[in-house]
Amino acid sequence: MTAGLALGPNQLLPWIGVYGVGVIVVLLVMLPVEIDHVVWPEYAVPYDIRAGKADWEAVQELCRDRGITLTFGTQAHAADGTTWRNIALTVDPTSDRGEHTKVHPVHFFNDGIAGSSAVPVETVHGKIGTPICFDGDYESVVRRMTSAGVELFIVPVMDAESWTARQHDQHAELFRIRACENGRWVFVCASSGASQIIDPNGQLHGRLGAMADGTLVGSLKKEKRLTFYTRFGWLTPWAVLIAGAGWWGVLLRGVVRDTGRPRVGMA
Repeated sequence: MTAGLALGPNQLLPWIGVYGVGVIVVLLVMLPVEIDHVVWPEYAVPYDIRAGKADWEAVQELCRDRGITLTFGTQAHAADGTTWRNIALTVDPTSDRGEHTKVHPVHFFNDGIAGSSAVPVETVHGKIGTPICFDGDYESVVRRMTSAGVELFIVPVMDAESWTARQHDQHAELFRIRACENGRWVFVCASSGASQIIDPNGQLHGRLGAMADGTLVGSLKKEKRLTFYTRFGWLTPWAVLIAGAGWWGVLLRGVVRDTGRPRVGMA
C-alpha cells in the first residue's frame, strides 16, 4: 500500500504509475507547511533497524535529505539475540540522538524487556520525552521525564486494531491527563489508535481518529515550568495515611480515657 493509492484510478497512472502519483501526493501534503519533526508509531519498524545496514542508512539519509528530526518505534536486540527492547528512537540529520526503552511492556505480551530510565532526548527542538504507548497509562514515567527536564513530549503508540471505539477513546484520554498533570505539550502518533496534539491544559489542538488513515500536522511549544504535581508527585495516599493515623490516635485516646474511669455500683 502506497500514498498513490489515496487518489484511486486517475489520469496520471498511465504516465507515471502509482509510485509517481505517490510522490505527488506526498509533495502536496508537505509543501504548504514546513515540517521539522516527523513521528511514526510504536513498532513502525518491527525489528532492530540499526542491525540492518541498508535500512539504517536509508533512515539517516531521509533525515539528511529532508532536514528533519525523526522519532519512531523500533527494537533493539542484544548482541547474543536472547533479549530485545521496545524502543522509541530519535534521529536527526547529524546523528542518532537517543532512545527510550519502554518502561512498562504490556502484560502477557511479547513486548520486550522493561527499561528503567526516564530521561530527555536532546534535539535541536529542545529536550523531548518519548514514552511509548503503555508508559502513558502510568503517571510516573511522564512525571519523571518532566522532572528531568523534558520540555515537550513525542509519543509513539500502537493500540490493538481489534479494540472497540470506546477502548481507543479511553486510552487516548490518558495522554490528555498526563499533559495536564505535568503542563507539557504532547504529540501522540498511533498506528491504530487516536493520534493527537494536546496542549499543557489537556485540550486537543488536532486529532486523527482511531483506524483513520492520514497525516496529523501541528505545532508544539516548549515548556519549562514545573507543576505542583510534577514537583511533589502523588501525595494523596500519604495524606490519607497521615489522616488515618491521626484518627486512630483520637480513637485510642478515647478508649484509654474510658477504661481509666472508676466503676461505681450500688449494693
